[in-house]
Amino acid sequence: MLGNLEVALVDPNPEPAERFRLKQFVAATAEGMRTRELASFVERLIKDEAGFFSKLDSSVQSRILAAYGNLHLTPPLKADVVADWLATHPQASSEVQLAAARALARLGTAKPEPLVKLVKLVAATPAGERDPQFVLLLEQALKPHVVAGQPGEVNAALESLRNK
Repeated sequence: MLGNLEVALVDPNPEPAERFRLKQFVAATAEGMRTRELASFVERLIKDEAGFFSKLDSSVQSRILAAYGNLHLTPPLKADVVADWLATHPQASSEVQLAAARALARLGTAKPEPLVKLVKLVAATPAGERDPQFVLLLEQALKPHVVAGQPGEVNAALESLRNK
């Protein structure tokens, strides 16, 4: 699938219609997969040095993130790579941000740091410009990292989301 995206995004030969078709094929393939191979593909795509994921149209990004967020694997999948990507791409479209936040809320993360970084970005946004659904999904992703009786950065991040 990465090879198809490379052709669609980098190769100078395909016509625009073929580029579009290849991107749609990759998104549709991802939507049909329910295996760890999809998780590996998405993680490699997001971490790719050539930035293939960032070069995709937001509709394709959203479809791939939604497919990733719907994976139910054993052992459970964690979406740290999604949180890291979103924290470094705050300019992502609202459609992509919501798809990423849904994946984060469903899958969670192994560590809270990327989520706390996202909260800090959200906290810096004026309250009227925040998407309430994004904020709610971010809260859901953070809650498993709360340790009762041990206030810390996660509790402060949740508090900053709730109070602004």
